[in-house]
Amino acid sequence: MGLPIYKKIIIKSASVRQINSQLDMLDFGENPFIIEFVDTIDDHQGCIDTIEKYLAEHEINTFSYSIFVVSHKSPETNLKVISSSSLAPSFFKQKSKQLTVKESQKLDVVKLKQRRLDGLRRGDFEPYLESYGKNSKKISILHNESTFYSRLLDSIKELEDVEK
Repeated sequence: MGLPIYKKIIIKSASVRQINSQLDMLDFGENPFIIEFVDTIDDHQGCIDTIEKYLAEHEINTFSYSIFVVSHKSPETNLKVISSSSLAPSFFKQKSKQLTVKESQKLDVVKLKQRRLDGLRRGDFEPYLESYGKNSKKISILHNESTFYSRLLDSIKELEDVEK
């Protein structure tokens, strides 16, 4: 069992059948993926739509390991789009090497937790994540507002002290 490192997928055709057959050979959830397109493919949006449809049909969880799409265009997608594979997070850009016993034990724990995540359906926890995100955003807005008012109050006090 090795470390999870990026697996690169090169989409060679815009055909739905060929994209699906290419995705069928992959083991999602074991590694993060970087999807690139051959230069001859112009319809990145169509290919990305096909990939998203495949992921939805097979209920593939992208929370445990992300799927990055390399595209110079700006397609509308829920996947993470980057303009170059070098812009992907460097955490998974490790050289493959033999793990120590301690590293292997920790990786086993991570794999177990990941399987629990994979067992969840996206609809089961997505509403919770949305509400948590909204609450965090409200807290952030209120904190920024409080900071603004405290700075405003401090500047008013300084002006009153100068006038006296």
